[in-house]
Amino acid sequence: IRIDLLEQQREIVQIRIDLLEQQREIVQIRIDLLEQQREIVQIRIDLLGQQREIIQIRIDLLEQQREIVQIRIDLLGQQPKLHKTFINQFFILFHERYFPK
Repeated sequence: IRIDLLEQQREIVQIRIDLLEQQREIVQIRIDLLEQQREIVQIRIDLLGQQREIIQIRIDLLEQQREIVQIRIDLLGQQPKLHKTFINQFFILFHERYFPK
């Protein structure tokens, strides 16, 4: 009976050791998961930083587009003057060539 009890105690001790090892594995898995979560958070932070940069680039491009539109508007405003100058120049040259003084 004592030998049986000792063997049972040995089995119980072995079961406890096995359970402790499983707990150790579970703790290691939790640590690994926490590290992965940290990496994921870092990736999200990096992506947010990149999004901020992309938004800034878009803002810069929109401002450049505004400048280009303003330049086009300015050029369109100058076109009538250029036409008038061209027509005047044409008549002066035409007159000088065919009706010299």
